[in-house]
Amino acid sequence: MRVALILRHGEREDAPSEVMGRPHIELVGSNPAERDRLKVLADELRAFGSVPFSYKELAGTGSERTGAVMRIGLHERPPSES
Repeated sequence: MRVALILRHGEREDAPSEVMGRPHIELVGSNPAERDRLKVLADELRAFGSVPFSYKELAGTGSERTGAVMRIGLHERPPSES
């Protein structure tokens, strides 16, 4: 699987999402197979629940240009109060 790993660091109060406000890794899949692998990872992180992440599918003009972007926070969410 070929993906780009980009380390984003620092804290931003004006970030557009929870995951982008703190240090995170960005994974970019550039074809349908890589997109599907990132989707599996997103489903696992969603089930785990304590690590902030975002997943967005990208569409191109042809099926060979379809991919996804996933950002994974390098921190856990604080435990929720019940």
